[in-house]
Amino acid sequence: KDSIIENLKKINKNFWVSISMTTRAPRTKEVNGKDYFFVSKEEFEDNIKKDNFLEYATYNGEYYGTPKSKILDKLQQGIDVILEIEIQGALKIKDILPNHTVARIIPNIPVVINAGTIGLFIPETVDQHKRQFIVDFLSQLGDVIPVKEDQLSIVGTIGGCGPAFVDVFLDALGDAGVLNGLPRDLTNTLAASMVKGSASLAYESKTAPAILRDQVCSPGGTTIQGVASLEQNGFRYAVIDAVNKANKN
Repeated sequence: KDSIIENLKKINKNFWVSISMTTRAPRTKEVNGKDYFFVSKEEFEDNIKKDNFLEYATYNGEYYGTPKSKILDKLQQGIDVILEIEIQGALKIKDILPNHTVARIIPNIPVVINAGTIGLFIPETVDQHKRQFIVDFLSQLGDVIPVKEDQLSIVGTIGGCGPAFVDVFLDALGDAGVLNGLPRDLTNTLAASMVKGSASLAYESKTAPAILRDQVCSPGGTTIQGVASLEQNGFRYAVIDAVNKANKN
């Protein structure tokens, strides 16, 4: 979330980012009033009693909430507002502000280089003009993939957790390169370039990965022997299981 907001700030100034309030301690380099409003539990609970939040929730024993007044002021001024909140809060906001467009997005880490994969849900009630504005706005950070609301969880797992899974694969390729005599920086570059090209081919051609695999594997050749080893060692199931495990959290 931090990455997508920071990059949007660089390329588009026509929105306002809400700052949440929390009772957790500041992390290294976090600034009060910029990253969060850091308050005591007593102060937070006093704000609850005064109905000063659009939504609030607890996570790991700490309060997190979205202050109400500034958001409502910005909306009344016709200014678009970005809320950096978790799924529970987003669902509450949708009910509290039924007359405003609430789009939900699931970005991933490559948005830092404008090469992200962004799952996007926009309610059917949103008109085409607003829908296109949101898509164009986010497209500056990467590929925008419209999905249904009930698909957001698995979209977030494959798109959001997937880069970490790919990084594990890249690291393993790097180890294999070093084991076979290549310098670490060279084998890391080689592996990253290979994955980038292979992913681009699959994305641009819309060809099923199994077909692309078969185009590389000649009968009795070295590649099919490597693929057989991956199957023997449970590579395919490991990927499926990783996605299933991550999607349950």
